[in-house]
Amino acid sequence: MSGWIDSYRSAVAAWECDQFGHMNVQFYLGHSLDALAWAGAAIGLPPSVARAEGRVLVPSEDRILFKRELRAGAAFHMRTGIRAADSEGLSLSIEILNSETGQLAAQLERRARLWDVTDACPVSLGAETLATARRLRAPADLAALPPETPAAPPHDHPRLVESSRGSINKWEMDPFGFAHLRFRMNAYTSAMPHVMGRIGFTTEAREENGWGFAALDYKIDHRRPIKVGEPYTMRSGLFEMKEKTMRLVHHMVQASSGESLGSLEFVIAMFDLRARRAMPIPPAMRELAGEMLIGG
Repeated sequence: MSGWIDSYRSAVAAWECDQFGHMNVQFYLGHSLDALAWAGAAIGLPPSVARAEGRVLVPSEDRILFKRELRAGAAFHMRTGIRAADSEGLSLSIEILNSETGQLAAQLERRARLWDVTDACPVSLGAETLATARRLRAPADLAALPPETPAAPPHDHPRLVESSRGSINKWEMDPFGFAHLRFRMNAYTSAMPHVMGRIGFTTEAREENGWGFAALDYKIDHRRPIKVGEPYTMRSGLFEMKEKTMRLVHHMVQASSGESLGSLEFVIAMFDLRARRAMPIPPAMRELAGEMLIGG
């Protein structure tokens, strides 16, 4: 495992699974912070340094492809490879593997930067840290994720709909006073029922027909750390539809200033919960989705 950092080992808890029976994406992202912590420690940025200097590695962009389900009880582990390192941060690849089968469950590409907690701004990696990161760089043939397309509409597009609103609670914070990545992700996923209900994917329809949906491809722009109490609205839209999949976006917008706090662009597949496989989008749902389609 030369070039890889063994960075997390656990099993899927039942309470980490959503209504579709697989581990919810908020926990993939939450556990990926443990992987980031191990990578930070490997290059000379352990928690003791973060506490003493007020500087911590934080994700700025994530891209994750979901390959296979992880269901309750499944043992899994993560390994992290450093793709590149420069003064502005790290480019990482995190593989999430089913420990029983060895199969790749998900692959995450992350851009992480060093953040000054006191001044609330990014800072450069030091020369020694940078040299260590480059020495630990992963194999050159590490596979890259395919490009995503098309581009999502911006956060102020007039056809986006408000799908949720809320604020960041104190118990959702990390040790450095910012919203934990798991709860940022939960804010996005909590908007989904309000969007899907518009196209006929209601609780009643799901239970009657055995419908679900599965995440395939997520692109997340974290923009900046979010402070406790910040009110936000979520603005969402559908901008691509195929036979079995839809591509959507959630924009998290600071309610007071209108500033973009981040965004999630994602592809989901319509999922037959009984057969545990992708299925075509039903005609009635496709018709309603077509009315929401931006650019369609």
